[in-house]
Amino acid sequence: MQTNYLVISAGAATSDLLKSTGVRIPVKESPGVLVRTKPVEKVLGRIVWGPGNFHAKQYSDGRILAGIGFKPPETMPHPEVLKRFRDFPDERLRAAHGNRILEKLAGYFPKASGASIERVSLGWRPIPGDGLPVSGFVDKNRKIYVSVAHSGITLAPILGKLAAQEITSGVEVSTLTPFRPDRFKTVAFG
Repeated sequence: MQTNYLVISAGAATSDLLKSTGVRIPVKESPGVLVRTKPVEKVLGRIVWGPGNFHAKQYSDGRILAGIGFKPPETMPHPEVLKRFRDFPDERLRAAHGNRILEKLAGYFPKASGASIERVSLGWRPIPGDGLPVSGFVDKNRKIYVSVAHSGITLAPILGKLAAQEITSGVEVSTLTPFRPDRFKTVAFG
């Protein structure tokens, strides 16, 4: 089986996957804690973004998804924890982060004060070196295409559409010009 193109769009794992191609694009990882509540009465009618990067949304089934900030609180154990763990090191820490977010949710939306935690998850967001999305071919033969962005969940539909257009047509889309991988001096084109 022959492959015509390799598309790397793997979030926080993008840098590691690119290493095997000889290309280096700086992508930092940023941990994000999310709390999903058990279903509650309607509290939110839209996605909410507030002070301290608090964010929340409520699904039609009543569950609320909420998080705070883009990095863990600056306490002594966090740097060491982040070096060694890809998930919470123990349930106590998972519960502490979950309760902290749930308290903030109830503080902003008193009707949510009765919500209980269904799940607390830790995810790793990709942050390109300059904070902007990266999208385009990384090799001179135009066979390896990379797409990575911090806000992948919101940008994925348009980035996917534009990437597919570029790959299938062979014509660069000017909208993506500011986001080309070659803006990084550390990219090794081969």
